[in-house]
Amino acid sequence: MPFQFQFNHYLHHLRTYFSAFAPALKDTQFGKEIWAHYESGLLTPELPLTGQIVVDESLADVDAVLLQVEMAIKENEIRRMCA
Repeated sequence: MPFQFQFNHYLHHLRTYFSAFAPALKDTQFGKEIWAHYESGLLTPELPLTGQIVVDESLADVDAVLLQVEMAIKENEIRRMCA
């Protein structure tokens, strides 16, 4: 994740500088948009960028995550017993 932080930090500085000349850039999120496309494998040179991103603010299902962790621990215990 350090590279993601550096990337967004760098683009934030570019946005700050260029928004002095093009105020419409002030509210854009190109760094986050580009990174989201990169992580999803959809980033290509032809991809049109909008500078807007939809933020997923849904809550994580902590119980489901804990259940998966418990199942992985039990599976590991079973493998050790069979070995």
